[in-house]
Amino acid sequence: MVCFLRYEDAVAFISQLLGSLCLNNLFVQDLNDRGALKCFVNFFMSKTYLWALASDTHGSLSSTLDDMMRHATSLRGPGVDVLI
Repeated sequence: MVCFLRYEDAVAFISQLLGSLCLNNLFVQDLNDRGALKCFVNFFMSKTYLWALASDTHGSLSSTLDDMMRHATSLRGPGVDVLI
């Protein structure tokens, strides 16, 4: 059986996965050390993938970023900087 995954579903899945991983302090530290949050946001804001946010996917992505910054306080500063 072949399973097809839409880009919108992939974006939602990745954002939910990152949100879940942020419950782990070591992962949060890795995100901060590597500047991965900036790469994550820049990746999905590129023209190549921006169209994938046309549905409700942008809501899922922004909700996950909000959850990540609320639960992992060390992501708040870098997260706000990236979003601005």
